[in-house]
Amino acid sequence: MTTAGWRWTGCVALTAVFGYALQRIGLAGGWLIGAMLAAAVLAFGTGGQLVPRRQLVRLAQGVIGVLTALPLTQLRGTDVIGYLGLAVVSILITLGISIGCGLWLTRASGGEVTPNTGILAMIAGGASTVSTIADQLGADQRYVSLSQYLRLLVVTATLPVVIPLLGATGGVGHAGGPTGDAPWTVSGVIALAVVIVCAGPVGERLRVPAPYLLAPLLVALVLGLAAPGGAVPQVPEVVKEAAYVLVGWQAGGSFSRAAMALFVRLLPRTLLFIAVTIGGCFAVAAGTSAWCGIPLTDAYLATSPGGIYGVLAISHDIGSGPVVATLQVLRMVVMLLAAVALPEVIRRAQERRRGGGRPGGKPVPVPDGSRSTPVKGTTSS
Repeated sequence: MTTAGWRWTGCVALTAVFGYALQRIGLAGGWLIGAMLAAAVLAFGTGGQLVPRRQLVRLAQGVIGVLTALPLTQLRGTDVIGYLGLAVVSILITLGISIGCGLWLTRASGGEVTPNTGILAMIAGGASTVSTIADQLGADQRYVSLSQYLRLLVVTATLPVVIPLLGATGGVGHAGGPTGDAPWTVSGVIALAVVIVCAGPVGERLRVPAPYLLAPLLVALVLGLAAPGGAVPQVPEVVKEAAYVLVGWQAGGSFSRAAMALFVRLLPRTLLFIAVTIGGCFAVAAGTSAWCGIPLTDAYLATSPGGIYGVLAISHDIGSGPVVATLQVLRMVVMLLAAVALPEVIRRAQERRRGGGRPGGKPVPVPDGSRSTPVKGTTSS
């Protein structure tokens, strides 16, 4: 067996150990985090990269896009309309906190973290989706992934402690992922396969940003809202976990000692900004509770900065109202759209600043300055 073959064998074995252990303790996205850790350990220890084939990563992105769309199809129109004003205010505040922390991190790093990387690392929501497409958006995928899942870990781990302190009367279960035992049909799985195989290439031809994630997301959303039940894509648990593992390998497999040194060096600041984000969202929750007269527990769950599946599981256990699912799903979508749009906004702003310094205001043809140093072998899907 070749050296690469031994590396992949070890990676699969470590992924099985880490993923199973994290799943057993109820950590949302345990298989994704386990796969990322396994690939990072081997890449870091052996000095060789472990990057999955681009075609497999694209399929995994399609599955995650469909998973992101499905909760949207469950929202009731009356709930969305009733909570629209609250959703706009709370989500915009959360987005502002995320952008502010990202830019603050960029400045505090002394130039080691670009604005794209800082903002995507701090964006409060959609950890799996943002981590999947970070490299396509000109960010350092390694730092973004580690920061996103560190935030997810902190939020998920603290929810079962915080919610009873805020007065929850129901039993608070573990903050696990979405239920994977929901029944699925052959037609639903066929619809999933058609969507993830066809939507991505079409989106690429239409120049959709991050086409292999966003195009399946949009198609699945349209099908979920308009098509007969048999045509709605369904994601079996094994397919979801396989996609998570591939995304984890993509994020962790290109790791290096320099990348780990940067993350460790910035860890205190990263934790500080995560704490600021959580504290800001708690302030939003307090305002939400007073504004709408809903329990503080529901308000905190509705505005929690991430861990959507754990939040929805706990909200179900304690009998929360529809405000939790409505605000969480809308927040996730807005954060994903912001993550896709902000790097382009930053790039254009940088070009205008550079162009403004030349006679006549003519722009200077420069490469995208928002991009991190390319990672050799990183998949660009």
